[in-house]
Amino acid sequence: MDQRSKLGNIVKVLSGYSFKESVDNLPSGDTYVLQAKDIAEDLSIELNENRKISLKDISSKATTHKNDVIIVCKGNPSIAIISSNDPILISSSLYIIRVTNNSIIPKFLAIYLNSSKGQRELDRISLGAYIKGISRQNLEDLVVPVPNIQTQQLVISLFENITKQKSLLERRMVINDEILNYTINKLNL
Repeated sequence: MDQRSKLGNIVKVLSGYSFKESVDNLPSGDTYVLQAKDIAEDLSIELNENRKISLKDISSKATTHKNDVIIVCKGNPSIAIISSNDPILISSSLYIIRVTNNSIIPKFLAIYLNSSKGQRELDRISLGAYIKGISRQNLEDLVVPVPNIQTQQLVISLFENITKQKSLLERRMVINDEILNYTINKLNL
């Protein structure tokens, strides 16, 4: 039987950094800033080269470590996992979920939170009438499954396989379109 745990018992939740002005107006530097719009559907992030700042004037713990889980706390709760060793400063519309207990694999946690069941649970703890938001306390109180490591690794492998299949199918569709367009052009239609 799988175990369940309050998220706050197995992770540390860190709030994002609140900028006093637009990130675009800050001096350029070597540290990326991650915003909600940078999170993709496949648990990845798409960093903007034009959104790099210097951390020398910023005092914040809102920088990522490799394998941190990121969650959008305002609006739709999109999920990502950090694969970079380089620190990334996250904005205030995000939380960092840093696993502190080796009973759960960060990527499994991200997959679960991004699943339809995980999204329903996140929606259940969201507050607000127009723009929903997740409070840090509600997130820490969220009960999540903690299956054995072997089961977590199996779920991760399945996710990675499905992600690879989706990518191959998308590529196949592009190739099919190219074949059709080439044929039409070759026939002078």
